[in-house]
Amino acid sequence: YHPVIMARNDGGSTANTSPLITVNLPVPPAVQVDATSTGTSANGNISISHTTSGTNRLMLVGVSINLSATGGTDSVGSITYNGAPLSLVGVSVNGDARVEIWKLVNPDVGTFNVDIVMSGVPSDGNTAGVMTFTGVDQTTPLGAFASGNGASGGSGSATVSSAVNELVFGTISVDDDADYDLVPGGAQAERWDLKAGGINGGGSTAAGAASVVMSWTWSGSDSWAVGGVSIKPAPAGPVTSLTLPSWTPQSNELLLVGISMRDETIVPSVSGNGLTWTLVADRDNDRGEM
Repeated sequence: YHPVIMARNDGGSTANTSPLITVNLPVPPAVQVDATSTGTSANGNISISHTTSGTNRLMLVGVSINLSATGGTDSVGSITYNGAPLSLVGVSVNGDARVEIWKLVNPDVGTFNVDIVMSGVPSDGNTAGVMTFTGVDQTTPLGAFASGNGASGGSGSATVSSAVNELVFGTISVDDDADYDLVPGGAQAERWDLKAGGINGGGSTAAGAASVVMSWTWSGSDSWAVGGVSIKPAPAGPVTSLTLPSWTPQSNELLLVGISMRDETIVPSVSGNGLTWTLVADRDNDRGEM
């Protein structure tokens, strides 16, 4: 953010004496979507070109698999990005529908292939979505994996434990030869909706809260599986203190401090000289405070 700050007394004057006023602008944590890439395969491995940028990075890969041709034995054997191995976050399975989520903390910046190698008898279709995120806690990037699945029905969901300032990632696998429109729940942002062989795969994200339901609806009725996980933000940055020049207070003076910034998530505080400061106005466009 780039704040602009002005202080003025009722006579319109300022002075360059000792510092008096400090405006504190705490930097809030924020998980942001960096990029999304997708790929499909009729029955085998998938290679997806993906570009990563930013700081405090995390990569998540959601893979949807149809097991009808394998007797339930097919799964992801390994995933690498620029040669670095991803680790499995969790799996959800029902009937011929299988979904897996994999992660890589601090993936390399640049454009490289995400190589998904399947294990077992070739499947009857695979889809995959790759997402990178910035502003993620590099020590504990994820919460607990959540799953949901069912044998039939035109809807599926999983309930993910999360929190404010986190971002929830979810993916679904629906077993059917029909090409369904997988419609995510109203609070979710769709990231992909793919079809390959006998599987439909979708991915979405949603803002964090204490409990977030990641859900989809479609027009058919067959086996489905959903997996989801919450992404944790990097720790908040240090408080930024901006010290303003002061003047000698006079009786019956009114002192105003105006703050303009682009980031509406920041709540500044003003302190100085033992005075009590009161918020007069807050206009959110992008943001201005006095």
